[in-house]
Amino acid sequence: MQYRTYTLRGTLLLFFWLVGSAASGQTFPLPGEDPVSAWLQYRIAAGDVPLAADLQGPYTYQQLDSLVPRETGGSSSDPTVRYQNEFLPDSTPHFRLLKFRSDRSSRDAHVLTYADSSLNLKIHWEELWGQTGIPPRWSGADRVLIQARQGPITLFSQFTMYRESAAGLSVPVSTTFRHQSYRFYPDIGYLLWYQAQSGFSWTTPWGELTLGQYPLRWGPGGNTAPLLSGTAAPFPFFRLRLPYRQLQLDILQADLAAESGNALHQQPQPSPKHLAAQRLRWAPSPRLVMAYTEMVIYGHRQEKSYLLPVNFYWAEEHNLGDRDNVLMSLDLLARVHDRGIAYVTLVWDELQWAKLLQPWWGNKFVFQLGYRWATRLRSHPLLVSLQHTISRPWTFTHKDSVNTFTHLGENLGFPLGPSSRLTTATLQTWLSPRLYASLALGYAAKGSGLGSSVWDNYNDRDPALDENTPLLVGTPVSGWYMDVQAVWTLTPVWELQFLYRENQALGIKQSYLNLQFSW
Repeated sequence: MQYRTYTLRGTLLLFFWLVGSAASGQTFPLPGEDPVSAWLQYRIAAGDVPLAADLQGPYTYQQLDSLVPRETGGSSSDPTVRYQNEFLPDSTPHFRLLKFRSDRSSRDAHVLTYADSSLNLKIHWEELWGQTGIPPRWSGADRVLIQARQGPITLFSQFTMYRESAAGLSVPVSTTFRHQSYRFYPDIGYLLWYQAQSGFSWTTPWGELTLGQYPLRWGPGGNTAPLLSGTAAPFPFFRLRLPYRQLQLDILQADLAAESGNALHQQPQPSPKHLAAQRLRWAPSPRLVMAYTEMVIYGHRQEKSYLLPVNFYWAEEHNLGDRDNVLMSLDLLARVHDRGIAYVTLVWDELQWAKLLQPWWGNKFVFQLGYRWATRLRSHPLLVSLQHTISRPWTFTHKDSVNTFTHLGENLGFPLGPSSRLTTATLQTWLSPRLYASLALGYAAKGSGLGSSVWDNYNDRDPALDENTPLLVGTPVSGWYMDVQAVWTLTPVWELQFLYRENQALGIKQSYLNLQFSW
């Protein structure tokens, strides 16, 4: 079976080799946690980037390169040029080694850069020092990024080693920890864990083929998107993207981890776990775009039925014995006025339309409604976002723990999981091209009974509640949600970062104050 899987992927690679041409490609992903992604969100809401770009992430270098500064002059708060100089390569022929950027108007202040008529290469290095958590712990990170582009091919590899001071066998509290394998080193008094991201992308007139391992987001809801939020650890995937006029088909195959990194180390033979998905996007007009997705999580074997493109997963899963976890979603994104967009996402694990408005336990779905408005605070760009999400009990769960909607023990979709509700209002602004600030306030509620955890087995439910399962099961826990962030670029290579996040419904408090060196 594994041989057949590699044969199919090899056939697709050969197909792209035969039909490929010198189409340019610059599909490097932009970091989702960086303010540059918030800036692209602002420009999409303002109408400067096609609406379809907001339906999936991460955003790309190509989208950043397409931006034109809205304002010129020294008093402008538009950070477009600064972000382009920070991320985009210099395509003029050159070779630079160990060069620092003396000002923000030049590119390629990196360890090494090279460009000629066909190849563009960059090696980038970052160091981070700071304090994280409450009470605070010393933390840091070492990161190396290598990027190369030659014609239609883009390639990147990024390795990060995170460290956090601790005493004994504690668990990392950093916001960057995604349940990877970690270890305490008593000789230095630090917890260490690693994260690797990489990608190979080939762009042709027929479409785009990507082999990658980096966070994916499907849906306009940002880091709270119900289907794929991009907040879990990166997982390896194979993606084939086929555009045709107003249509685009994404075919995704991925491998997941059934348990956390440390738990996997204790198992002689971890259970295989896979994800298969297909997503059809339609943009009938520049002001409206929608997408339909089928996704299945399955384990214990490699199933060739899910490897067939445009095969209906919900029917196939039924024919295979109803033993896998199928989800479907519908996204709709519309421009409601020149600088404002509204969106709706519905993810359903199971539905009975005759009981849709009743509290039947099998109505397992997530509904999200949102609005973004690109305006100004005096002379500063301001992005206003409103969002409301409800997640019914038992959504994402399964009778087989391997088939839960998780990777390394963390939810792939809506971060609050099943039996929850979240309403937020967010303000994001750029007080100058070097200073970004964000404030999110909201109200969260979370159930505590069976059906409120993605790990709950729905066969263990109480049958007496089948016809009357409330949104918040058990004894609900509710409270305020707050997220405050600021990023201040002190010089072309030094940056100060601050975050404070509190979710009373989940009992979470997170914070950090970091100084980052980026070269």
